[in-house]
Amino acid sequence: MSPLGPGAAERHPAAERAYATGLASVVGGLLVVPLLLGPWAWYLGAGVLRDVEREPGRWTGASRARAGVVLGAVATTALGLAVLALVGWAVVELVALRRDTGY
Repeated sequence: MSPLGPGAAERHPAAERAYATGLASVVGGLLVVPLLLGPWAWYLGAGVLRDVEREPGRWTGASRARAGVVLGAVATTALGLAVLALVGWAVVELVALRRDTGY
């Protein structure tokens, strides 16, 4: 039951979690490992937004969930770019190792 009384909407329990996960994934992105939280924050926030849209009289927290979706999308993009950079680096190193130097 909502602390605001019967019939009042309460914040969705996963809204804060989506926001915190998204924030942690972007802020901790310099360490690369927290970027892995980005897709999870995006997924979690999208689920909260669906729940809030489905039952607007029961749940609030759409703004926090939306922030989690945006932060999760930013972290997911950064993760994708990091993976592409890693693959590119590996290809360059592989080509350099296989190059005939003439010796």
